[in-house]
Amino acid sequence: MNPEEWLLKARPFWPLLLLFCVVLGGSVYGVAIGLLIGSGGLLVLGLVLAWMSLGELTNEEPLSLDEALELAAPERREQEKASVLRALKDLEQEHRFGKITDAEFALESARMRQQAKRLLATLDESAKARKALVEARLKRLMKSQTVPAVATSGDTEQGEP
Repeated sequence: MNPEEWLLKARPFWPLLLLFCVVLGGSVYGVAIGLLIGSGGLLVLGLVLAWMSLGELTNEEPLSLDEALELAAPERREQEKASVLRALKDLEQEHRFGKITDAEFALESARMRQQAKRLLATLDESAKARKALVEARLKRLMKSQTVPAVATSGDTEQGEP
């Protein structure tokens, strides 16, 4: 049993556990410490319950570690695209300052632009794949929820002459 399931099953006993800790702390260390334990426990209990209710209200599916890392980390191709565009900008600056000739600039610029086009094409394919993944996840979520049928204007009778 994972910790989240354990917390859900033990939820009805949290106030009793807090009361036990308050009585124990108050009898061992004094009334002031008992009150501090009680107020701190109520604060933590309120925050935990609010956090758990937010998760239930949004009906979010938990993300796996791989999905979370995929969403958070930039793609390798995006990093390559940024480095190619940066290199192209540096090349244009070197040409402006006269460090490289027109022929060298044209040759390197054409090579880098071709590489950038290839990377943009692969990023477009990757975006389509990610879009399909999101659509599949959305369909799964919609199937798991009961969505009430929405009446269209043609389905209702207006009662107008």
